[in-house]
Amino acid sequence: MRFPKFLTLLLVLWVGLEGAAQAVEVTEGPLVVVSENAADFEWSTDVECGTQLKFGLNQNIYNHKVQGGVGLKHAVRAAGLLPGTQYYYSIGTAKKSLKEGAFTTKGLAPAGAAVQKVPPPSAPPGPSAKPAAKPSTPPSLAAGKPVYAVPPTAKTWGDRYSLLDHFNRHGADFGAANAGDYAAKAWLFLQQAKDEGLPAKQDESDGTIRVWDGKTHTFAAYNRNFSTKTFFKPRSADYFNRQPGKPVRLRHPAATP
Repeated sequence: MRFPKFLTLLLVLWVGLEGAAQAVEVTEGPLVVVSENAADFEWSTDVECGTQLKFGLNQNIYNHKVQGGVGLKHAVRAAGLLPGTQYYYSIGTAKKSLKEGAFTTKGLAPAGAAVQKVPPPSAPPGPSAKPAAKPSTPPSLAAGKPVYAVPPTAKTWGDRYSLLDHFNRHGADFGAANAGDYAAKAWLFLQQAKDEGLPAKQDESDGTIRVWDGKTHTFAAYNRNFSTKTFFKPRSADYFNRQPGKPVRLRHPAATP
């Protein structure tokens, strides 16, 4: 049976729209920033669509749901979580799951912030004692250094939409558990640079501050306001020397010349 031309055109248009509606994909993220009792999710899609987060304690059962608005950028919060607990999640629209994963809430940090602590010196373990657990701080931070309460990731990292990409590429360099932990370690490295006077230089063209620790082969770059741009361990030992900028001395605000 032959259809009139206008019906054929409508059919082709309908099929095309259906295909476009089903082609929604995540282009960035999800970025998951966890605290003790909550987890904030952010992601972007290639087309405007609805926002839905499902999560639960069972990988196969998402018994909690949070919905948001329609757009290209999506942000929702999972609240009322248990501390130190692993959750499984699915992000997408009300009709379609786009990505799945898992996260673990923090055990001791207050909601909305991450606290990194450096343990005091301890005596060597006895013959039957178990090895002490490694602290979740940059390896060059020795015991006895100041203890810092890390600000929320939104304040320490410059471009929040770049954080996940940097974490995926460099998080393993520092044993970071998630993107928020990676950002916290980068902020702590800046405090270490101020405490120990690590080599640093500032680019006069855009104000970028670059820091280097030759002992741990760690490099970081920060914006003029000290929010993080990147944090990693370059392959080349001469990487820092090849970066632009004039030497500067980093100090804490209360430090005197």
